[in-house]
Amino acid sequence: MDKPMKNSHFRMMSAMFRMRDKFTSPRIKVEKADIKPGQVVLDYGCGPGSYAVEAAELVGDTGKVYAADIHPLSPKKVQAAASKKGLNNIETILIDGATNATGLSDKYVDVILSFDMFQQVSDKELLLKEWHRVLKKKGDFGFRFSSHGRKRYSLAHHGRWTVQIRRTERENVHLCKTSGLKNKSGAP
Repeated sequence: MDKPMKNSHFRMMSAMFRMRDKFTSPRIKVEKADIKPGQVVLDYGCGPGSYAVEAAELVGDTGKVYAADIHPLSPKKVQAAASKKGLNNIETILIDGATNATGLSDKYVDVILSFDMFQQVSDKELLLKEWHRVLKKKGDFGFRFSSHGRKRYSLAHHGRWTVQIRRTERENVHLCKTSGLKNKSGAP
């Protein structure tokens, strides 16, 4: 079971993200997911909401962004960031660390974003199954993570699901296939 970090750590992380966002706009990563107006986006592991806010601007008034996180301080931070930009198309979800469940309907989401959090999830297969459950058949997801001192990988873009966290390529493919995800790029 995954548990939220301490409140003080979340606050420190939020401050670091604000500083990071001054040097590297979160919009750059979010745009790579090719989000379109009117789409439904899930930002899983949204933290203080940097990417959720950018996604909300891209989907516009006809779209919706669900900002999901395990930490109880996250919803307040996300709503404050959305309010500051005058956005009313973001809804927050507090995730249960035992199930990773979002509570969203099956095949409802067009795009899933998940940046810099996948390595912290203990049951990756359970999380991938939840993503598969909520993602529309033609949906896409993109994520990025840091492997703590190793090469930083950026994955995303149009349904590619290769997960490169201290695993062999064969293990990555197996994990994604057993979770029900399919690689739209045509690679094995």
